[in-house]
Amino acid sequence: MPICIHCATPIESLYMRYGQDHIVLSPCTSDICSTSSDTPAKSLSTPTGSGSSKANAVVLADEYLEHDLPIVIIDLILAKPQAYRHLLFNRSSIFAPPSTTSAATKDGHGLSHSKGLGWGRDVWELAKRIFALSLVDAYIRWFYMCVQPPLATWAESEGGKTKLSEKLASMVQMHLPIQAGIFFPSLFTPRSTSDLAIATVCSATPLFTSTPTTQAEPDAVLSTLLSYLNVLLITLIESSVLHLTVSLLTLLTIRSLSSPHNHHTTPFTPSKALLLSQLSPLLLLTFVLLWSTKFPHPHSTPQQSSRGYMVWIIRTFLASLNAGVAIATVLPKDGGWVRRVVPAAVLAAAWSVQAMTSGVLYRWLS
Repeated sequence: MPICIHCATPIESLYMRYGQDHIVLSPCTSDICSTSSDTPAKSLSTPTGSGSSKANAVVLADEYLEHDLPIVIIDLILAKPQAYRHLLFNRSSIFAPPSTTSAATKDGHGLSHSKGLGWGRDVWELAKRIFALSLVDAYIRWFYMCVQPPLATWAESEGGKTKLSEKLASMVQMHLPIQAGIFFPSLFTPRSTSDLAIATVCSATPLFTSTPTTQAEPDAVLSTLLSYLNVLLITLIESSVLHLTVSLLTLLTIRSLSSPHNHHTTPFTPSKALLLSQLSPLLLLTFVLLWSTKFPHPHSTPQQSSRGYMVWIIRTFLASLNAGVAIATVLPKDGGWVRRVVPAAVLAAAWSVQAMTSGVLYRWLS
């Protein structure tokens, strides 16, 4: 069921059609939008020349219906909750093909069950989207971790002495994952020092093969493909754990905060929201990767250092901000102060589970 992108109130329809080419967007009639839109209107002259009145400004339920998809993507990068609600709840209700299962039954929570076909299709579509984003994320991680790893940028100064700030920065760079996965807790990150687990992932040996491939002259294309597949496998495992944890905790929160007849969120909506939140960090990381040169130069040390911090800022702060906004959009509006704390708590728990999974894989490969 579509909702208002401003107050998340369910509405019957997003637009009204009065003809073949005449479509009027539906206004939101909820108390939240009505009270927030009390603005004085222009004075209306009566035929007698006297009198003025005040009218409430009309708040449309979804203004994005009048805009193209690039406008929605820009607002998605800016972490606007209205863009998330539009793509999660309203976009599919307009562009999806008409349902042929009119006899589908619904349970007490408003979720339709047409012999399991609907859920199977949703799982397949969600898996394809997770795999597509993981392909891009794995390539970015593989490039910074295997193709062009960070250099030891904190070199000694003249006279054999090193400043205290440089020593501290060197320690942080050695132990802190500068370029983590989509979110911060991932141990498979570029390191300036030698690491057995990272070397195993970047090698030309599949992760689940005990005997390494021994060739006199290994094929460069095959070695590159195998190392990328290793990073892709690690990325898929961490992403799956993150999505499962976020979906489970968010659904439990929705069940506890809202009444049974107000559940308009499907079990896959939290994971879809998390996928949408990953678009803007991946897009900016792709721009950073394409903007910088792919081949090291003699003067590339400061560029790699600044690029590493830029990647860390995008993955840590921007990804966290977008993920928090995305989870907040799927929560019920009647949660009170708990609704403000839940996104941070859910993300903290999900990142902890992802960090433990990454730690298990890291120890296994070390």
